[in-house]
Amino acid sequence: NEMLAHCEVLIITYGSEGSRIVSKKGEERVKAIQVEKALDPTGAGDAFRAGFIKGLLMAMSLNSCAELGSVVASYAIEVRGTQNHKFTIDDLKRRHHKTYGGTLAM
Repeated sequence: NEMLAHCEVLIITYGSEGSRIVSKKGEERVKAIQVEKALDPTGAGDAFRAGFIKGLLMAMSLNSCAELGSVVASYAIEVRGTQNHKFTIDDLKRRHHKTYGGTLAM
């Protein structure tokens, strides 16, 4: 609550437990993408932020931004190293749909 006095929204990540969006209006939880084998969490936070910011740039809702961040982070933890993951937009959309349903507008 103290931090919300200085900003509009807080995004808190919890690794495999997902993320939380907190604002003065309330809060939302966003579940994480579950992967078959997590090899290395290094770079997952950066990947989450990259996906989240891409969503912001596309004027998505904060919830959709967090979902996009979670999808991108899921690719990062499946390989060793900080930037060794790769995916296509179609891969990303399929993985998003599998966990969250609906269609990711990109």
